[in-house]
Amino acid sequence: MHVELTTRQREYVEQYQYILNRLNQIQKELSALGQESTDLIKNLQELREAESVEFPNANLIETLKEADE
Repeated sequence: MHVELTTRQREYVEQYQYILNRLNQIQKELSALGQESTDLIKNLQELREAESVEFPNANLIETLKEADE
């Protein structure tokens, strides 16, 4: 279906298209960032677990508290 638009109507359509396309891009970027942060949190947890196995008596926070006393 072809619709004849005025110049001003085309300007609105172009602005709507730009905004909607940009919102779509942002949503994709947010999704990628969400996945990256999930992966990083998983890696952090795995690192902490590996550290606790290798150094079972190490507790950095407690060690720092004791050093301050």
